[in-house]
Amino acid sequence: MAEPWNISREKAQDNAQTMTRLMEKLKLFAVPMQKIEFSRETYKKLFPGGKVKTPIENVKLGEHQYEKLKARGREEYLGAVYQTLSDPVVVIETEKGNDRVKLYTKSFQDFSGEKIDAVISVVVDIGGLSVSISTHRRNVNNTLNKIKGIIPQGKPCTHRLRRLSAASRGVLNPSFPHSLGHVRASTVATSLRSSIKKGGILYEKETALPVGTGAFNSPGSEERQPTL
Repeated sequence: MAEPWNISREKAQDNAQTMTRLMEKLKLFAVPMQKIEFSRETYKKLFPGGKVKTPIENVKLGEHQYEKLKARGREEYLGAVYQTLSDPVVVIETEKGNDRVKLYTKSFQDFSGEKIDAVISVVVDIGGLSVSISTHRRNVNNTLNKIKGIIPQGKPCTHRLRRLSAASRGVLNPSFPHSLGHVRASTVATSLRSSIKKGGILYEKETALPVGTGAFNSPGSEERQPTL
């Protein structure tokens, strides 16, 4: 009799592949952090109407984001906020309490081009609008560990979604004992629904084409350099 499908093993394999892929992308797409003047005029040009277009949606900057950057001594991150939202390497969706939270993540290289850090912009839903409420700089390894905790099953793939659909109907692989079919179907469906609900990858940047020094473009998702 064939062994039952091992959900835990598949999750571990998916997780390792996902983490490897994301690490490679964070290295590949790392760009210099834009050093721009910190002023209200610059802020308004970067975020006209307090908004910015991302690869997947329009995001509104939260109230007093300009003041928060200044109060916390993060003036040099103004350009990075724009870069992270307009051209992220990856966008992760997760849960915080009863709310869905999106983490826009972009990698940046230092002047030597060797050290890489990540900037994360936290976007939440407020009154039907996606609003960026905070931005943080993080070590890349810490960022990957955070992502790993959010999506332990890795990026959902087609055959796993098909199994979820089949399991929800009580249909399983014929190798499963018939008497346990409905029990295993319920377990598989619950496990997959829980892991997919916990978090997932909404967006990943694809092919990079080097232009200039350290900046990358991808088809249909060029890194936007603001005209100031």
